[in-house]
Parts: sequence; C-alpha cells; structure tokens
Amino acid sequence: MFSRIAVVDADRLAIVGGDYDHPQMVKRNSAYTDDGGRTWKESSHRPAGYRWCIAIVPDIPSPTAFAVGPTGMDYSIDRGKSWDQINEVDANTIGSLMLTTAGPLGGTD
Repeated sequence: MFSRIAVVDADRLAIVGGDYDHPQMVKRNSAYTDDGGRTWKESSHRPAGYRWCIAIVPDIPSPTAFAVGPTGMDYSIDRGKSWDQINEVDANTIGSLMLTTAGPLGGTD
C-alpha cells in the first residue's frame, strides 16, 4: 500500500509506503511515473522497509528523493526508479527547504 507522494514536476512523481504492521518487510513499497500519474511503474530497487514520508530536494545536481520510516532512510537520484539505503535510523518526517542565491526562501538577509 502506498501512503505518501512527492512531486518532482507536473509529469514526474514518486510514491512510497509499505506494510505498517510489518515495517521490516521489503515488498512493493515504491513506484514512480513520468506521465503525470497516468501510468505507474514499480521501483526496480525498493526502499528498505515501510516508508511513511518522502521529500524531493530539487537540483542537487538533479532532483533527489529522500524517504524515511521506522527502519531507516533511503534516497533516489533517479526520481524514484531505484533506491539506496542511507542508514537504519528511525525517522518520522523529512522535508526540504528551497534555497536561492538570495538566501532561504528568497530573503535578502
């Protein structure tokens, strides 16, 4: 079951989820689309267990997705097509902050 979605742009999205009752199980827990959600493809290498949050960090040098859950954190540099585990730290949430040359959120300070 998928529970979270992240938007790279209007056409590219990634979703994560899994089995909340069995968070260590690595099964169909991630997918991606390149056509705005008309069709979805299962990730070739999945996150390592249940993931309840996903965030996109844009342009580092390409959009990178990060997913977190009770059995660790994973990242994807190909918009969710494949995932690699970062660690096994229990994490509840993740987010991203857009930075510009003027500073966080475009501020001047």
